[in-house]
Amino acid sequence: MDNKKWKGITALFGCFIANMVSGTINLWGAVGIYFTSYYHAKDSAISESDMYLAFAVAYALESLFFIIASSLSEIIGPKLTSLIGVWIGSLFLLSCSFIEEPYLFCVFYGFYGGIISGMIDVPIIWACWEFFPDKIGRVTSIGFAGYSLGPMVFGFIWTMLVNPGNDSPHSSHNGNTSTSYFGSNVYDKVPASLRWMSLMYFLVATIGALLVRSKSKEKKKVKSTQKISSIVQQKEFWLMFFNFYFLFAPYSFIFTNYKSIGLTKIKNDHFFAYLGSAGFFSACIARLIWGYLVDKYGWRKIALFSCIIQTLVCASIYYVIEFEELYAIWVLVEFIFGSGTYLILMMGCSALYPKDDWVVSYCGIGMTLIVATLYGIQLSITPIIGYGFTFIILVICVINSFVLTYFTPNAAPNEKQDVSLISLTN
Repeated sequence: MDNKKWKGITALFGCFIANMVSGTINLWGAVGIYFTSYYHAKDSAISESDMYLAFAVAYALESLFFIIASSLSEIIGPKLTSLIGVWIGSLFLLSCSFIEEPYLFCVFYGFYGGIISGMIDVPIIWACWEFFPDKIGRVTSIGFAGYSLGPMVFGFIWTMLVNPGNDSPHSSHNGNTSTSYFGSNVYDKVPASLRWMSLMYFLVATIGALLVRSKSKEKKKVKSTQKISSIVQQKEFWLMFFNFYFLFAPYSFIFTNYKSIGLTKIKNDHFFAYLGSAGFFSACIARLIWGYLVDKYGWRKIALFSCIIQTLVCASIYYVIEFEELYAIWVLVEFIFGSGTYLILMMGCSALYPKDDWVVSYCGIGMTLIVATLYGIQLSITPIIGYGFTFIILVICVINSFVLTYFTPNAAPNEKQDVSLISLTN
């Protein structure tokens, strides 16, 4: 095996394991109830909806740090950019273990999630595109497979650290919704678990980032062909922007709430630990397949198919919550199809703007806005209308995404995609 091929394989492996840590931004569905229980014990007015702020802040900051990382990678390279993200993000998570005020915790946890995802995820994938310019869909899917595998592995570790005895939560009713909280045998372990996990994330992501090396000593890039002021005047940009907004809604809501919603009917914490692990493992395998399918059929056909399946899931999942096996199947289906959302739309942006890959960092702001929207819905509307009608809102979101995708071109007109040279900034 020649040196260039070996560097490509090691870079892919490094990308995979670094993205395992990057993907822990999506662990809220598995661990959020532990943090909620911890702060609810200190202040009974604190609820799950209040603590969801941490996840909303994380996604808001992810978009910001993604834009920063895109520019920083051009100056110091993706490896050092990612290492800086690992070190700072791990420090924020470690700090969370000493915070007694819930809203300050949400801000620090949000910084951890935003930095650890925004500064590691895509810059490292871009670096790996350099080695395999004709297979960027599959390369991207490997990076995102690690992104999905991380929550599976670390989510299970979290549960074993915090609730090794599989203690059952108790329920508390709030309007038309019911919330579950764990007792002191569980939430007392939260601070120490945060410290152990911050150390684990630091070590794994550092090793991954160090394995990503440039193909050559010479910096390869293509100058941006357009500026953001020109991009935002184009219809295609806004079609993709709102596609990120609407299509990310069901996956975001379900993977952050599958456990807390399910625990209102199924009193088995370890069941949800296994379900979360199975879900993220399924997403890991699915993302490998999504990349292949996008390379073969184009992003648009795959996005339309995903919209159809996710509409069916959101329209029916509320009616199977009481049945363990059926609820598990519905959640797994959403993990499989929802996990492809970012990959599919990222490849759509690459097809529409083949020489301006940085555009995806601005389209991705749509994901931040839908997380903020869902936070507002969960905090103010869901207690009034209940989860059943909340899922109807998600159905409407996916239908909107289907229409947007239908009217979006499959690729830039009269433009042959060249991804062998990668632009990391505008």
